[in-house]
Parts: sequence; structure tokens; C-alpha cells
Amino acid sequence: MRSSMTRRMLGGLATVCVVGASSLALASPEEDVKATVGRWVQAFNTGNAEQIAATYTADATVYGTMAPDLAAGTEALHAYFAQAARARTQVKLLDAGTVNALSADHAVIAGLYEFSGVRPDGQAFSAPARYSFVLVKDGNDWRIVHHHSSARPRPANQ
Repeated sequence: MRSSMTRRMLGGLATVCVVGASSLALASPEEDVKATVGRWVQAFNTGNAEQIAATYTADATVYGTMAPDLAAGTEALHAYFAQAARARTQVKLLDAGTVNALSADHAVIAGLYEFSGVRPDGQAFSAPARYSFVLVKDGNDWRIVHHHSSARPRPANQ
């Protein structure tokens, strides 16, 4: 009796493991890409430049919203994001983003976000911007290989 119950429990556990693993494997690139951007937002809002840089590949490039030049590689990305971290700038996604899967391992997401914080003179600010991220699958994880951010122009009717 005990061995029969044990077999059923182990069989049920094996089924849960197989079903759980298959549902993980079936996650779409769109879901994974959006989750990666969500992790980038969380890292950005912690103010930790190392955590932000960790969401990128080692050879990633960034055209930052306020940067005059392209930042390339981990060291340059760390330096770029350290400025935002020191200023305690925050970012908020304004939409879900549009994902284009280029392949099973490559995708682009574009959307809108807004930066906010306090200027050195004590004035609060918000800066609407638009983004595009190019992501690659690196093992089981998606990482950012290129990021472009620019100020969002005001709509023509404003």
C-alpha cells in the first residue's frame, strides 16, 4: 500500500515537472523580451550601474537619451549608467512595447518610457522618451545587445 502511494506521488511529481518544464520551454520570445526589459527597468530604478550593465551583452552599444556619443562595451555602459544612478533618475514604461521576433534568438522591442527625478537645482523633472532594444538569447537568458533612446517629441496638437 505504501509503495503504491509513493509511486503515485512520484508519478504525479514527475508529471508536474514535465508539464512545468514544457511550459517554460514554450515561453514566446515576446514574453521573454518583455520580461528582460522589465528586469532592465528594475535594475535602472535601483540606481546600481553594475546591475543595469548586467542586462547587456559584454559588447553591447547604447545611444543614450542625453549622451552625445555611443557607449560601447561593459565599461562604457557602466560609466553611462553611473551618471543616472548618481542622479537617482527613475524610469517608467508608458506602454507594453512592440516586439518583433527576428528569429528564435533575436528580437527587437520598441516603445515609450519616461524618466523622472530631481535636478541639481531641486526642480522635479519628467522626460518622455522612446526606446528600442535589440536583444539576443544568451544561453537561457535574453540580453540587450543594442539600446537606443531619444527624447519623445511633443504631439503636433500640443
